[in-house]
Amino acid sequence: MANRKQEELVEIVKFTPIKAQILIQGYGGETYAGKVERKIYDYFAARKLDIKEFASSSDNEMEVPVDMMPFPPGSAYECDNLWQVSGAELSEHNRISVVTEKGDTIWEHDLGQSNLEASGVTVTETASSSTDHLEDGTVVHWGAEGEKGCFFDAEIMLRLPFDPNKLEIFFENCDGWHIIQSVVYDGEEVDGGAGYSTRGTWSENKWIIVGEEEVYEPSSFEDVPELGGEEMQAQSLVDESADRSLWWGSDIRPERRGVYEVYEEGSSVWADPQMAEWTGRSWKRNGKKIVIKEWRGLNYDPAN
Repeated sequence: MANRKQEELVEIVKFTPIKAQILIQGYGGETYAGKVERKIYDYFAARKLDIKEFASSSDNEMEVPVDMMPFPPGSAYECDNLWQVSGAELSEHNRISVVTEKGDTIWEHDLGQSNLEASGVTVTETASSSTDHLEDGTVVHWGAEGEKGCFFDAEIMLRLPFDPNKLEIFFENCDGWHIIQSVVYDGEEVDGGAGYSTRGTWSENKWIIVGEEEVYEPSSFEDVPELGGEEMQAQSLVDESADRSLWWGSDIRPERRGVYEVYEEGSSVWADPQMAEWTGRSWKRNGKKIVIKEWRGLNYDPAN
């Protein structure tokens, strides 16, 4: 009677080796967190500065002193002395598939942990990161960016039919977010990092204070102090029946944050006015800073 090794040799002879890809697609992203000095948090809290706005801007519009920055402006991912991990989420909403060179799918499965294990796949947690071990009062900056697309694309050579029992998936638990870190097939780690191709879907940055202390709320539009003189007049409409105010030059700032009609600096005299956002410090369109020469207020919601 043939033993197991002999049986495998027979199968190898019968099976024509083929190249295949292991693909992991769906949703995931990057998460990072780092401890921050209390004096830095206190600086932001005293001024009710929005950490999200600081993280999304690369030109330090808030004029935060260097020694009070939790990270360089626009580079929140550099605050990562607790953890920084990226990859696909271990979730039943995501898919792993094995596809031949010809594009034929020979195996596919969702990435729910219990579902994978029920199909013979080994799923292992390699590390767990959280703020639970920190002392009460410790200040942490927590950030994350959601992504969608292909997180893993690796080529393997199959000398036998694909066997899910030979597949191993390793993930890291980042504050409850399970992020896939590596894949092993038939005892060999498979490198799929070069196939990382995603687009952003959301981002988040926030303060965490370990313990029961509440984090301050950043300034809302209503928190902006009311202005007087020309700046107050600039926001006033001609009368209640008008849907737009008079045009005002860039040297006059709007009283309130919001969306306005503007003419950008250098625009043609024949150009139509464009919508732009006044953040309270600068003018922006689609998140990018712009320079305007004129603006006027609206007496209606431009989103409706």
